[in-house]
Amino acid sequence: MALPSPWIPEFAGKRWRLLATLGARPSTASGSAGDGSFAPPLEKIHVSENDPKTVVARHIDPLHILLMADTLDLDPEWGAIDLIEELEATFGFKIQDEEAERCCTVGDVYDLICAHTAEWDDQEGLCGSSMVFYRLRRALRPDDKRSITPSTPLALLAPSPSKLMDGLSKRTGLRLPLHTLTGLGAIGAVLLLAGIVLTVVASFNAHWGFAGASACVAMIALILVWRDPSRFPKGIQTLGDLVNRAVPLNSKLLKELGGRPADRWSILTSLSAEHGKLEPAGISPETYLHKKSLDEARAA
Repeated sequence: MALPSPWIPEFAGKRWRLLATLGARPSTASGSAGDGSFAPPLEKIHVSENDPKTVVARHIDPLHILLMADTLDLDPEWGAIDLIEELEATFGFKIQDEEAERCCTVGDVYDLICAHTAEWDDQEGLCGSSMVFYRLRRALRPDDKRSITPSTPLALLAPSPSKLMDGLSKRTGLRLPLHTLTGLGAIGAVLLLAGIVLTVVASFNAHWGFAGASACVAMIALILVWRDPSRFPKGIQTLGDLVNRAVPLNSKLLKELGGRPADRWSILTSLSAEHGKLEPAGISPETYLHKKSLDEARAA
């Protein structure tokens, strides 16, 4: 739909003022000086997802910070600490408090990891993907291995994603990505929490009838959660998809067994996805660790 012509310059003027507020500078390119345009600030970006340590400079619109920036939505205190502890255990080095405090984005954490693990990509060993695939296949069909391939849909292997994932993790000793509740299961989880809280409050105030009703709601909700089949993590439909997600999560184990660990970026995004709200494919170097850092960047 075409915008009314009087609106366009008005919007442009507001946009220019916003860009200037965010730190953009007037363009000095030939032929553009004095035309009121702005050259957005330079930013380093990673050339490819598979080789994030290679960076180039580009101009970005500062509106990206306001409109497009995303966050893992970690808890500023405990969520970030849990992720850092896992990274320390996986890569085998200690992240100092002052180093952690300087990390606002996933890219900052990646740069920190690279600074401490310069030789990581030079490691040799057996193929980690093959090791994980064969271990999963033996757990699924020990007597009929040829019927299982990387393209086998997980939905054909078990009717319940939760039973399949939990069973595979127990039989193989591998850490697998977290499965999620279905919509009904999520409702049950909310009702369970609400029922427990209301039961405690009602009992404390001697409202026994209301406490009993709340307890019944909590029991029903517990059944909903317990019987929920769950669903596979987003982006995981086949055994091959599961292998690709499991390799970075088990890099430390694979290394101990003589395997070649995953690359640093894959490990970082996979562990971040386990603690945050984004899937590995949706995480970029510009992704903020928590809303606090994103809010501070927007306010700067």
